[in-house]
Amino acid sequence: MLSQVSASANALLERKLDETAAGLQPSFSKQLHSISETNAAIIVEYVAALKSEVNLADTYRRDVIVVLCRLCTFHDDRPFRDLTRTDVLGFP
Repeated sequence: MLSQVSASANALLERKLDETAAGLQPSFSKQLHSISETNAAIIVEYVAALKSEVNLADTYRRDVIVVLCRLCTFHDDRPFRDLTRTDVLGFP
């Protein structure tokens, strides 16, 4: 049962990742797939929230994906929830 749940959750996350990067170059989808599922899910939720609040331009969505994926990579894929203010401020 657990494997079915995780397979279903993975399929849902894959669909959400594709929706988040829809209309952008494939490299942006690859960036989302290159980080941990936890951080990718947080980025997906953040972009969805932005879309519901403002008329989100593709360029801004692209920039959000790039910066947050780079932040994740810079801190060795540590979960965003574990990053401190100092970690974020130290990001180049």
